[in-house]
Amino acid sequence: MKTSGNTRRKTRGKAPHPAAVILQRVRKRTAEIAAAAGRGPLEIRKSDYETAKRELTGESLPDRQLAILFPGGVS
Repeated sequence: MKTSGNTRRKTRGKAPHPAAVILQRVRKRTAEIAAAAGRGPLEIRKSDYETAKRELTGESLPDRQLAILFPGGVS
């Protein structure tokens, strides 16, 4: 019995969780933002992380401010 040369191999293990992938991307972008500001990897600021998170998740600053001011939501 012949097998075709176009067989697919099953990957071992599971694919990474989407949240883990996003977290990795946020961390990488945070380091890029700090480097662009002339800071090294040990000088990352919270604002760098928050900016990277907003950029990659689409969260806007006004949305976040409203959530802080009105935890129950705005009617």
